[in-house]
Amino acid sequence: MREAGVNIVNLGIFSWAQVQPAADEWSFDWLDDVLDLLYDNGIAVDLATGTASPPPWLTALHPEILPVTADGRVLSPGGRQQLATDLACVSGNTR
Repeated sequence: MREAGVNIVNLGIFSWAQVQPAADEWSFDWLDDVLDLLYDNGIAVDLATGTASPPPWLTALHPEILPVTADGRVLSPGGRQQLATDLACVSGNTR
């Protein structure tokens, strides 16, 4: 990346499932490794929140967060912005 002239990366945008693989489990080792590697190579980081795509455990626990189309079809989890952010179960899990 350094040889290609990259001087900043956006990191963690869709990482919620990686950072929090279960409701009571957190994993930052991979993120620490990536941040260290980027720092060691003089590459800046724009650290994003990972909340753009909810983890499977959250959609299984709260299927009401999944988007619903105009014709009433519930969309499957896994896509971008695939959650209703105005529900308490979402805000309670993103703090």
